[in-house]
Amino acid sequence: MKVWTLCHLDPPPTESSALQLEARDTHSRYRRPLWLLPLLVLTIIGTAGAWLWAQQRGPQPQPRIQWSENEVEVILSPGESFSKELSFTSTVDVDDIVIERVPELAPFLTIQPKSFSHVPAGQPQSVTVEYSIPPGATLGDYEGTIHVRLGNRTLPETLKIVMNLWHRLAHPTLPISIAIPPEWNSEVHDDVMLFSSPSTTVRRAAPDEFHVPPDMRLEVIPNLERLNIDEFALQFTDGWFLTYGRSEPLLISGLPAFLLSDMDSEIGRAPALALFVAVADDTVILLAATGHAVDVTRETLDKFSGVIQSIILSD
Repeated sequence: MKVWTLCHLDPPPTESSALQLEARDTHSRYRRPLWLLPLLVLTIIGTAGAWLWAQQRGPQPQPRIQWSENEVEVILSPGESFSKELSFTSTVDVDDIVIERVPELAPFLTIQPKSFSHVPAGQPQSVTVEYSIPPGATLGDYEGTIHVRLGNRTLPETLKIVMNLWHRLAHPTLPISIAIPPEWNSEVHDDVMLFSSPSTTVRRAAPDEFHVPPDMRLEVIPNLERLNIDEFALQFTDGWFLTYGRSEPLLISGLPAFLLSDMDSEIGRAPALALFVAVADDTVILLAATGHAVDVTRETLDKFSGVIQSIILSD
């Protein structure tokens, strides 16, 4: 027996129904992303607002750095260390800055702290420069800078660093030492030390030169009356230094000292420069730039100042 199953068959689509389906699909495609429209509007408004705000503020000021000193110059010898306190200020607030030294100075000094997370405008920030000279360092003059880096940009206001690595000499009888430039010559005669520049050294060795004095002389003088250093200096050799044009009390390595200069006098006396240092209650050293003012070269004047700075008490 045959069983017939009845099923419903849709009629074939007419042209009108096909057009309706296509229109419905097209409408659905364009309707789906409409939820993105508010986000797009907000993005456009935010971008435009940020642009208008930036235009109203105008260009932002660039930070400028001012250091507490324009230049730092030190005189050290191999094996010595020294620290220097400095500070800097910024004209505007800055964040995440780094303090760096140029590679030429890297073997000799470090900086603490090396970075700052925030620097308020106009507020000084302390920095410590620590010098440590290796024992085998080559003598001579070294120059470089310390600068501030902001991101990948180095700010132009730098701190100049000058290091003079000199040869240190111990006094033969006293617990003191001094440093002289590496190219200078030294002579020791009992408790007297003589120092000569290269040109003076050549002249002193020339057979046709007569009595060429060294550029500097250091000698030991007893202070039996235990006078104050200024009184001792002004009474020394019957008041020879009383008429000197300039005098200045100093403190050298913690020791009282008195500096006298006749460099500005028209005639002048010799020595043109004299430094008296009380190394003990009854002992004074005299460091002198020999000769009259006209005999003292610019080099000797600069080096005399450096030798003064280098005087230290030995351990």
